[in-house]
Amino acid sequence: MVSAARLAAIADGLEALASDIREALADASAPVVSQGAAMTWRERVWDCQPDTRMSVREVCEAFDRSRAWVTSRLNPPDGSRMVPIPHRKRDGVITFTAGEIRVWWTQLETIERMGPAETAIERGALRLRRIAR
Repeated sequence: MVSAARLAAIADGLEALASDIREALADASAPVVSQGAAMTWRERVWDCQPDTRMSVREVCEAFDRSRAWVTSRLNPPDGSRMVPIPHRKRDGVITFTAGEIRVWWTQLETIERMGPAETAIERGALRLRRIAR
């Protein structure tokens, strides 16, 4: 049978976990407002509306790539491993939409190694394991 003191300690741990989760949710839902310098396309590409039009220069800035790198992926040669960048052309001007560019970029990404991730839930689970011992 579990003692009252042990149950009280577990309840305290659960309350602390709930508090950590509430804080994490509050932090995640708070809007991020940039102070000072104007946002670059490197930041804006992930936050703007999906139908936002972008130029070649803006795509270069967003992904820190050269103009040659971007234009080489507009129509890559057959048999190439390059995936074409979705784009539009009107009167000789090439444009992209932010939503299509985001999807294209994230589909090509591979996660090589995950970084350390200590979330509120993980901290709470560790705390509960220590209390239950």
